[in-house]
Amino acid sequence: METGRRADLAAALFLGLAGVLGACAAPPLDIPRAEWSGMTADQQALAVDKAAELAAGRTQAALPETQAAIRRDAVSEAARHARVAENYTSGRLGDVVLCTLGPGDAGGTPFAAVEFLLAREQQKTLGLTGPAGLWVTLSQTGQSLRLCRADAPAADSLPCTAVAAPFRVLEQGITWQVGIPGHLSAPLHCQYAVASGMEEG
Repeated sequence: METGRRADLAAALFLGLAGVLGACAAPPLDIPRAEWSGMTADQQALAVDKAAELAAGRTQAALPETQAAIRRDAVSEAARHARVAENYTSGRLGDVVLCTLGPGDAGGTPFAAVEFLLAREQQKTLGLTGPAGLWVTLSQTGQSLRLCRADAPAADSLPCTAVAAPFRVLEQGITWQVGIPGHLSAPLHCQYAVASGMEEG
């Protein structure tokens, strides 16, 4: 019981410090400041949680492995964001697609057509009418899109659908009929857009 209280106090302490780490304290788990600033809010929260666990003495044996894994994830995510931003400004055909989803049915509720830009390796959440949120991602090659329920984007087991086409077909534009049972039914039209001078969407 006493150990549990100490763990809770340690977690509360680290969570309280999370908001001021950038100003007056070093990031947890010896993560360099440059990497910390490139991490998403979820990754920073995970790092704080792990640091709280370590402070409570729960995972001392796994300390080096935990730090290394978080650093690898942070570096990988920061690099992906940098590549996505570059894809929007590179000017190369095939880096960005312009898509229109719908009109269609989202979880039993009709929704109007939604237009969006998507760069290679980018993930984006679309807010559709009703409860049927959707995340979409464009592959590294720029030739396939994956659409999944937005309940928990990291879960590979979630209902998803994927479409793909060769470069020349996407250059001209193509329309698919996409569906996720009980969640989405709509046409999806995509075509490569000239990326020069675009800002990340």
